[in-house]
Amino acid sequence: MISHPVMDTVVAELGDKVILGLARAARHGKREYSVYREEHPDWVAINTPRTIACLLHDWMWSEVDRQFADLDHIHLIDDNVKREILVQVSSAERLHYRVRLKRHHLDGRTSSYRTQNVIDFESQGATDSFPGFDECRLEAGYEWDRETRSMGPGVLTLRDGQDNVIWTYQLPDEPSGEAGGVVAYPNVPGPTLPTVDVADGAAGGRQPTGSDEE
Repeated sequence: MISHPVMDTVVAELGDKVILGLARAARHGKREYSVYREEHPDWVAINTPRTIACLLHDWMWSEVDRQFADLDHIHLIDDNVKREILVQVSSAERLHYRVRLKRHHLDGRTSSYRTQNVIDFESQGATDSFPGFDECRLEAGYEWDRETRSMGPGVLTLRDGQDNVIWTYQLPDEPSGEAGGVVAYPNVPGPTLPTVDVADGAAGGRQPTGSDEE
């Protein structure tokens, strides 16, 4: 049985620069989306959920690049097939964290094309796609209200399987270093959300980068 790292340990090992950088990426996406909605309401009205997700993902990634590109302990993977943030840490338990940007539903779940790579990423421990035992895989992004098509707070989640959310950490609202907090979501039985992920399925000639359709 895999022992999952507790939220406080993960936040401490990632450090302020990573936590605040992820928070700024989420806020940047939210600001750009607000401007987009204000200046192009006609476009927003006809945009598919996938289009909006891709725009948000690109806006967030542009800020990720600004925040992390010059940090020696962080390696950004952007090969047009996937986008990942690798954070090297000083820990007896792991060598690094692997982070992907994801849209989170209000119950903490994400929607993804269920490719083997996505399944392996969301399953902690050694897998065919990620054979090492020396990493922990996380998903960072924002909460999304499907009804209003609006962004909520930035979040960082640890899960072991698509719907098995171990914990959810709310990223700081301001760049002052104020701590975020854990948000507990119960596992409520019900219909399964559609599984769509622009990060592992091609769309419009471009390989997915981690965004969601729903």
